[in-house]
Amino acid sequence: MKKYSLLIVLLFALITPSCNSELTRENLIGTWNVIEFTSNANLSSSVIASGREVAITSSYKFAEDGTIQYDDDYIEQPLNSKWELDSEKREITFTSGNDHQSFEILSYTKNEMVWSESMGELGTNRYTLTKVD
Repeated sequence: MKKYSLLIVLLFALITPSCNSELTRENLIGTWNVIEFTSNANLSSSVIASGREVAITSSYKFAEDGTIQYDDDYIEQPLNSKWELDSEKREITFTSGNDHQSFEILSYTKNEMVWSESMGELGTNRYTLTKVD
């Protein structure tokens, strides 16, 4: 009987998500680096390769006050904007002035996140990010 009790406890622990794996505003705070980029966009392979080159040098620093700082190796200084999370829609939106950019969150754990960016009729870009702090 002890074996079955232990097995039940272990199974419950494995299938119950931890609080840190919950997609919340608080759990996004920190710096996330892009480690992988894929695209099914109907664009030339050289354009997609250039996008990948920029993307994998990108970082997003989510702050508690709702600001975000974007940086990559190809811009002179980081870009600042506001961010909002809609956990029900699983969507992050960045806003700078009248410009809005949204990403659908495909998967999330406390250390890794995958999001998708729609490019309309052209297709989608997919980013894998890891949390570094």
